[in-house]
Amino acid sequence: MNGPGDASPTSQGLPDRLRRVGGRAWGIVRRTWAHPVARLAVLGLVVRLLLAPFTSWTGDMAFTYWTVLDMVAGRSPYASMNYAYPPGWAYTLAAPFLTLARFVPPEAFGRFVPSLVPVGVAANMVIPVVTSPLFNVVAKAPLIVGDLAAGLVIFEVVRGIRDVRTAKRAFALWFLNPLVILVGSVNGQFDVLASLFLLAGAYFLGRRSYAYAGASLAVSVAYKVFAAYLLPAYVVLIVFRPRREPAGSWREWPELRFAAGLGAAAAALLALFPWDTGLAALLRRVSVPSFGGFTIVTFLPPDLRGGPLVSTVLPLLALAAITLLAAYVVRARADEGPRTRDTMAFHAVAVVIVLATQPLVQPQYLLWLLPYVVVLGVSERGGWRRVALLSAVGMVYFAALAGPLAFFYPAAVWSGLGSTDAINASILTYWSRMGLFPDSTWYRMLANLALAGLLAFALEAWTSLDHLWRIRHGTEAAPPA
Repeated sequence: MNGPGDASPTSQGLPDRLRRVGGRAWGIVRRTWAHPVARLAVLGLVVRLLLAPFTSWTGDMAFTYWTVLDMVAGRSPYASMNYAYPPGWAYTLAAPFLTLARFVPPEAFGRFVPSLVPVGVAANMVIPVVTSPLFNVVAKAPLIVGDLAAGLVIFEVVRGIRDVRTAKRAFALWFLNPLVILVGSVNGQFDVLASLFLLAGAYFLGRRSYAYAGASLAVSVAYKVFAAYLLPAYVVLIVFRPRREPAGSWREWPELRFAAGLGAAAAALLALFPWDTGLAALLRRVSVPSFGGFTIVTFLPPDLRGGPLVSTVLPLLALAAITLLAAYVVRARADEGPRTRDTMAFHAVAVVIVLATQPLVQPQYLLWLLPYVVVLGVSERGGWRRVALLSAVGMVYFAALAGPLAFFYPAAVWSGLGSTDAINASILTYWSRMGLFPDSTWYRMLANLALAGLLAFALEAWTSLDHLWRIRHGTEAAPPA
C-alpha cells in the first residue's frame, strides 16, 4: 500500500510514456529534416502559405465557393449546377469545410463585391465574388499537399534513374516552379490532384505495382476525365508485357491485379456519386463545350469546332494514337517489359496527344504534362530549358487573360492591401486597349501563345519519342527500374 507521499504506479509511468512519445516525435522530425529535399520543401511551403490567403482567380474560386455552400447546406455539390466536374474535387473539399462550418458561419466564406460587376461584364474573366483568406487557405491546403506529394514522387523517380543530386534538382524544378505555385496556391485550381494520381499511376506501372496503378488511374479520372484516355493503353502495356512470374502465382496475372485496383477505386467513387444531380451537370457541361487555348482546335475554322470532328473524330484519333504508342512501348523492351523511365516517356507523349486534341486547354492543364517534362528533362543535357519554356508560356497566358493584378482581389477586398478600384481600373484599361473581338490584339496574342504552347508540346513529344526510339533499337542502355 502506498504512503501519503508515494506516487501511484500510473503517475510514475506517465512521465516515462510522455518522454517516449516525445522521443519518437523528435526522431520523426529529425529524419524528416534530414531528407535531401527538406529545406527546398520548407521554402516552397512558406512561399505558398504567404500567397494562398490573399490571392485567387475569381473565375474558379467563385465556383468552388458556391459548391462548398451547397455541401455545407446538406445538398449535393451539383445541386445548383455550378460544379460540373467529376466528384473528386468536391469530395476533397467536403470534410474540411463541413468541419469549418461548425465554427465559422458560411456567410463569412466569401463576399459579393458590386464594384467588380462592370469588370466582369467588360473582361468576361472576373466574377464579382471574392473568397475570404480563411476560405482560400482551407481550399488550397489540399493543393499544396498535392504539389508536395507530386514533387516527392518526381524525386523518387529521378533518384531511381539517376542520383540524389539530380533528383533534388528535379524536385526544385517542380516545387519551386512559378507556374505550379500560381495554379494551386494563387488561383486555387485543382489540376495538380488529377496530375498527381496520373503520375502515381505511371510510377506504379513502371514498378509493376499493377493494383496501385489501376487505383491511381481511377482516382485521377475522379478529378478530371483526361486520364480515361490512357485506360486502353494501360491494358495494352499490362496484358502484352513479358511474363516472368512463376506459373500459378498471383503475380502471373497482372491484368487481374490492375482490374482489381481500378475496379475497387471506381466502385467506391461510383457508389458515392449523386446520380440525380451529378449526371445532369456533367451532361450539361459536355453539351456546351468551350474552345481555345493550347489545342489544335484553336486553329480550326469556327464552323468545324462544334461538329463531329471535335466531338467524335479527334477523341477517337487520340485514343488510337495513345494505344498504338503503348504497343510500341511494349516492343521497346520486348525482353523485360517497360521500365519506369519508359512509362514516363510514354505518359509525356500520351498527355501531349490528349491536350492537343481537346476543345479547350487552359494554362493550368500544363500541370498534367509538367511532371514528365521535369523527369525527362533533368536526365538530359539542357532539358531544364523545356521545363522553363512550358512554364513561361503558361505564366504569360495567365497574365494575358485579365492582367497581372487580377490575382490580388482577396488582398484588396479583405485586408486593404491594395485598392479594389485600382485593380478594377487596371483590368478595364487593359481590356479597352486590347479589345475582346475576334480580330482584336487580345485574340491575336492568345493565338500566338497557343501556337507557342503547341510548339512546346511538339518539342516534348519529339524528345520523348526519341528516347523510346533509342531504347527500341538498342542505342540506349537500359536504365534501372
